[in-house]
Amino acid sequence: MREAQQRFLSRLLFKELQKQSPQILQDAEYLQTHPELAFDETHTSDYIFQAFCDAGLNPRRVAKTAVYADVGMQEPRFGLIADMDAMEVAGSVLHACGHHAQLTHLLGVMRVLATVQPESFHFGIRMIAAPAEELGFSLQRELSMMEGLVSSRSGKKCLDEAQVFQPLQTLICCHLADNLPSRTMVMGYQTNGCAVITLHIADTAGGGIFRLSQQIIRIIEKEARTFQHAHGKGMRECNVRFDLSGLSSGVMVLFVLGNHPSDFPCVMEVAEYIPQLLAEHFGNHLLTVLDLCDAYAPLKQNRELERMVMRHAEAVGFKIKSRQQHMDGYTDLGFLSNRLAVCQPLIGGTQGMTHTRDFRVVDLETAYLLPIRLLLDVIVDYFLNK
Repeated sequence: MREAQQRFLSRLLFKELQKQSPQILQDAEYLQTHPELAFDETHTSDYIFQAFCDAGLNPRRVAKTAVYADVGMQEPRFGLIADMDAMEVAGSVLHACGHHAQLTHLLGVMRVLATVQPESFHFGIRMIAAPAEELGFSLQRELSMMEGLVSSRSGKKCLDEAQVFQPLQTLICCHLADNLPSRTMVMGYQTNGCAVITLHIADTAGGGIFRLSQQIIRIIEKEARTFQHAHGKGMRECNVRFDLSGLSSGVMVLFVLGNHPSDFPCVMEVAEYIPQLLAEHFGNHLLTVLDLCDAYAPLKQNRELERMVMRHAEAVGFKIKSRQQHMDGYTDLGFLSNRLAVCQPLIGGTQGMTHTRDFRVVDLETAYLLPIRLLLDVIVDYFLNK
């Protein structure tokens, strides 16, 4: 009986998805052509907010630009999340990480479920458009932190403090991947994780900010091996990178990176030590730590949820590539995966490397429409069988 109901609902939702496909592809085009940086996603936020309102939902705004709304009659325990921010690549702001596709999936699922709500199907889903996932410098992010408008450089940390995730048990999103063929999906991976330190450097006369940033780099690079032995405790390598693109605003961003998910406790220990080291050299009157962010912890995929996703992915036409290993890459879903069942399949239909000007979608069905069908089938399975 339940299998028959599941097949009926799947066909019903797929039929509505086919009707909504032209609007969904319009969503994708609009979002791709209106990229915005972290905590500056005003047009994107307004677009999502209005789409929620038009569907009869009651959206709420938090964390400056974030938007979320609930669909269904039950308390939400299943979350669908999408990142809003783009990134700066060679002087241009682009959706070079494919977040516009995540937003398209979010709106697509919302449009279908808000239109088709069978009385026999009881569900509660929280739709979340999250700001500020990318690691790189964003003037609005740094200004917002300095002015106390947001509490962290991580949008999901801000959402967590606003208790947006509080009722949820499960969180899922699909993410575009590098050079992945059409109808292909990657599962079974972990990210390495990193810690992010945001410093505000006091303005001094005669170009002092730049000179001070170079001193900071020299001190940290000189002490890198000491970090590894004194604080890394078996960490494979202590790797600190620097983002100086915000120096004109007095902001310097440091990334402490691990080479394996198991390095993350050591990464955080090193990250907590670096501000102490800098305070010893410069005092607190020249440097202020705006944020020490642990949100980019290794992403841990929930195995039970992965199996459900893979089962339905194959049914809708995806070929699964399993990657049972760690990989470079960082997401602020990481810290949430320590307490929620999280799954982030990687989706194909792309060419080029993410975070470059060459990255683009070449298969609209694989990148935009198939993930929506997959997510709808996962939702039906989740609420009928959990």
